[in-house]
Amino acid sequence: MHERLGHFGRRRTAAMVRDAFYWPDVIRTCVEVVSTCDACARYRAHFDNHAPHLNPLEVKGMYYRFPTDLARMPRKAKCNYQWVMVVVEHFTNYVCFIPLQSKEPSETAQAFALHIIARFGCPAEVLTDNGGEWEKDFAQLLNDHFIDHRTTFPSHPQSNGLSERIVQMVKASLTKACARAGSIDHRETFLPWIMLGYNATPQESTRLSPYKLVYAQRPTLPPAINQRAHQ
Repeated sequence: MHERLGHFGRRRTAAMVRDAFYWPDVIRTCVEVVSTCDACARYRAHFDNHAPHLNPLEVKGMYYRFPTDLARMPRKAKCNYQWVMVVVEHFTNYVCFIPLQSKEPSETAQAFALHIIARFGCPAEVLTDNGGEWEKDFAQLLNDHFIDHRTTFPSHPQSNGLSERIVQMVKASLTKACARAGSIDHRETFLPWIMLGYNATPQESTRLSPYKLVYAQRPTLPPAINQRAHQ
């Protein structure tokens, strides 16, 4: 679970394991696995910069606001996808990771319409930075569906702190997964498992997973599918 579902830390790894399995000292085992993971040891992020004081946006209910950002795939490789569109549902912290071949507004608009509007309906607000990928077709899509397009201050991208944090997580998880696989080719194949691992583990703020808040049930994580299917 740790290696396949995003190389997350001890808390999230233990939460995924305990959702389907139990044995004596299960927490200690998870701690040992994470602490001895070579990919995590080599690519562990260090956050030494001073974090500015942020005032969180008011949470107004499920599907009200979707912070959105782009993450560049780590390094070039034999892959048609060079970007990951990161979209977060602000109430539940449910994330969607969408691989993109470019960051043209036509592609970001199509991805948002297919993966967000078609799945969750039209939100009230979408929060982005001031990049060109959110202009033209993307801005027109939001305007046509009466969605308010909120943008961050050009000199203060931290005001979209939620999606910024998820972007850093995606980059770190992709880097670890590629290191474990020994190849950076076809990096987009890791995205579904990183997305599942994040959405399936509890948030510190709610003590519930984004998946459970959205779907009102627990997800079946590999390799627990055989056990749950035969119950």
